[in-house]
Amino acid sequence: MAGYWEFPGGKLDTNETEQECLAREIKEELDITIKVDKFYMENIHQYGEKQILLRAYKCVHLSGDIVDHDKMAWITKEELNAYEFAPADIPIVKALATD
Repeated sequence: MAGYWEFPGGKLDTNETEQECLAREIKEELDITIKVDKFYMENIHQYGEKQILLRAYKCVHLSGDIVDHDKMAWITKEELNAYEFAPADIPIVKALATD
């Protein structure tokens, strides 16, 4: 979703748990190691003919510095509204802003 901010993550591989997938995707995309903590919420979103299910987890950064990424930001919940998020991420953004 070019031009939008998005939460990192990706598609499940065969025989992979959601938590394993998230830790792997974060390592692949951002080159950091995380501990996947508790499930936060989910959102089903329709992009034209394609439907996606986003499942969000709270995570803890264990090690590493984010490298090789076009743009990234660590922000507070008060700063969330200053960013234009992908439509599927908006319900999660709204929940985080009031959490």
